[in-house]
Amino acid sequence: MNHSHRILHRSIVIFIFGLALSGLILTTTGCSGPSHLLDAGLSGPQLVVNPDTIRLGVAKVMKTVVVFEGMGFEPEEKVMVVLAGTETANREVVVPMGFGVADPQGRFTIEVEKTMKIYNLLNADVTFGDKGAIVLVSDPPVPTGVYEAKATGYQSSRSATCRLTLVPPSFIDRIKDRIARMLGKIEME
Repeated sequence: MNHSHRILHRSIVIFIFGLALSGLILTTTGCSGPSHLLDAGLSGPQLVVNPDTIRLGVAKVMKTVVVFEGMGFEPEEKVMVVLAGTETANREVVVPMGFGVADPQGRFTIEVEKTMKIYNLLNADVTFGDKGAIVLVSDPPVPTGVYEAKATGYQSSRSATCRLTLVPPSFIDRIKDRIARMLGKIEME
């Protein structure tokens, strides 16, 4: 191998290593902003969601842990969280996200279950095959845009809101979804 081929080979190896390292950094650190916290100094019902932005790639939605936290509700009260409307959709969209019970201090934490994300955000279904659960995508996900998340107490009718933004999948999300389809974890109808 002559000198110019060795230099070219090293350059390719360094480029691939840099690309892999960049991908590793992005996937381990993520791109989300700081967590939103409840403000104990405020009176009345409050609601926050973390993260406040969700990319709608199938694999990304499945891996994203979405948590709603609230306070200012009645002790032991049942609470429902829904997403309502969007600034970019042509129609009113209401998406159930989760249910929970406030603690004795009127606080709650609701982690959105995978089934809620599959059925309600992705408009998909789940089937089971030889390799386990398969997400069956037949319709587009809910429209992207800025939604108002609303927590409502069943007994007191107290409510609190916050914003949740749904954005299209990134290029990397689409690649992950394609790989998941090749592995049989996602099927398109």
